[in-house]
Amino acid sequence: MQTVNSNEEGDKRSLLQKEKPYVYEKIMKFDEKIRRGESIAII
Repeated sequence: MQTVNSNEEGDKRSLLQKEKPYVYEKIMKFDEKIRRGESIAII
């Protein structure tokens, strides 16, 4: 399994937020959905 540098992950999230804001918002809600017991499809 590959570990991700937090700076690298932050850069990728910033890029995603700029290029695909809808997808970014959806991803940011994953933790909340999991806490509520909702499923999320991760492929």
